[in-house]
Amino acid sequence: MKKMDNNEGKATPPLLIWVIFSIIALIVITGLFYLRTIKKENDFTQRSYYLQHTIKAAGIKPVVLILGTSLTRCAYDSSSKIEKFIQDSTGKRPVIAKVWSNGTNLETIINHMPVLMEIHPDILVVEANMFCYAAEDQHLVNEIPSLLYSLTAERIYKPYLPEEKPKKPQDNGEIKNRNGIIDTSQLYSFKLLASSLEKQGTKIILVNIPVEASEEIKKWSSSDTLYFNRNMNYVKKEISFTYCDPKQYWDMSYYYNRGHLNLKGCKAFTQWFCEQLSEQVKQL
Repeated sequence: MKKMDNNEGKATPPLLIWVIFSIIALIVITGLFYLRTIKKENDFTQRSYYLQHTIKAAGIKPVVLILGTSLTRCAYDSSSKIEKFIQDSTGKRPVIAKVWSNGTNLETIINHMPVLMEIHPDILVVEANMFCYAAEDQHLVNEIPSLLYSLTAERIYKPYLPEEKPKKPQDNGEIKNRNGIIDTSQLYSFKLLASSLEKQGTKIILVNIPVEASEEIKKWSSSDTLYFNRNMNYVKKEISFTYCDPKQYWDMSYYYNRGHLNLKGCKAFTQWFCEQLSEQVKQL
């Protein structure tokens, strides 16, 4: 009987250690969830502030708002260069505002930026790629390194930098982080926003940002194409928009990876885009 008591006593410390470990793990996970929520809220708060400030500073100048993901981040040259091109081409100098967010979608942007329903830019340019493939939801485990870096580098409240480009070339492998095809239900909030803006005189332009040639061919020559066209038609029923596609099949020399344009690709795409935008600005 005494021996059994000793064994039970020896089993207690490991159990206590597991309890303590579980409590610590729970605290850490809760803290990371909190940090991720704070960082996400700040990211969109900063974008809202930037947008409000830019529009207010524009005065009577026409405003062009470009909305998108990391593809938009990499595809467009600086706002000042686009503004100068348009001025040289049309005699009118617009104010270009760029709002992009990595790995997001239209529904998330609109839900986290109610300011979009309060403004009415002259032209709204939307990354049409967001009508195609959905971005994969990032699991907390995958975000731990970036969250810890944000915490140690005091970047949880990092300001939004619309002209920021990737600092390091990305790998040249297949396009990753896709999570199926966008469903029409995910475009409902955009349809409401676009409809509201259109009634106030905003022109809507959807722009296809081409990915690397082999991927672009897959996008427009596969069973997925049917769903992309379905999404376009879903929005087209209530909104008049102009669809612009450079119809380019650029090789890897234009890309960081198979999806994101590098500096060479950015210059080529921006040149084409400015020509399209000039035609729209002339009509204002």
